Amino acid sequence: MKAIAKLIAIAILLPILITMNGCEERLMRKKYTPKEKKEMALQYMKDKYNEDFIGVSWGPSEPMQPYDRFKVYPASKTEDELILIEGDYEEDGRYTFQDSYFEILIEDRYKKYIDDIVKEIYPTYYLKVKIRFFKTYPSRLTEDIPINQIFLPGEENWTNFGSHIELAIPESLLQGESIKRHAYRLRDTLLKNNLSCQIYFYVIKEDKYQEYVDKKGEVYPTDPALEHVDRREEKEKLIAGIEEEFFIRQGKMKKVYYEISTSPKEDYSGLKTYDYVEGE
Repeated sequence: MKAIAKLIAIAILLPILITMNGCEERLMRKKYTPKEKKEMALQYMKDKYNEDFIGVSWGPSEPMQPYDRFKVYPASKTEDELILIEGDYEEDGRYTFQDSYFEILIEDRYKKYIDDIVKEIYPTYYLKVKIRFFKTYPSRLTEDIPINQIFLPGEENWTNFGSHIELAIPESLLQGESIKRHAYRLRDTLLKNNLSCQIYFYVIKEDKYQEYVDKKGEVYPTDPALEHVDRREEKEKLIAGIEEEFFIRQGKMKKVYYEISTSPKEDYSGLKTYDYVEGE
């Protein structure tokens, strides 16, 4: 009976203690007005990057988004270079910021790094690299950080920085090897460079490769042939036709498209595959 009484007492006291702890944490926080937070966000950016920024909007925290969101852009550039800032309270009551400017600052150097890797594997290729995802990053990620040190496996507060890579090669470069073998070779090379990314690997029919490049890879699903199609069945038929026109299949493989994860938080021993074209 004593054990049961203790359990009941714990069940009653635990929520009270948690509530008291939460109240204590909130009491430690200094209250700021929206205007003060906006000014603090702009000052944070100026101090960190030694340049002025212009505020665009502010979104206060809410239950599904427990932090404030500010949108700004560098005064020396245009609003196209939009930056996200997130403001939140730490456990000790301090109000701190993280921002997405890193994506813009690192973009050119990151793309060149990936391009240099790919050109060591293929003499001919079409490459698109996207790294702007409007996410915020910790202060250790600076403009001059070595590319292979952006992502640190095993880091306690590991960052979610990663890129979206689309690589297309002409069919002749397969040279008798499977698409899978080529995809693994690319993935392993990126892993050696400690890069976290999603890879979309395409093999294009030889006689359609230049057209694919001229269209900048926009053959699916943004081809103009789809713009005025409303019915889903007709649209899917057109998409399948476009795919069959450009993409190849190797042997009995149905897969012509591979998504490869190189995130150290995932098991990257295998490929994620998706069908783009049905049938053998």
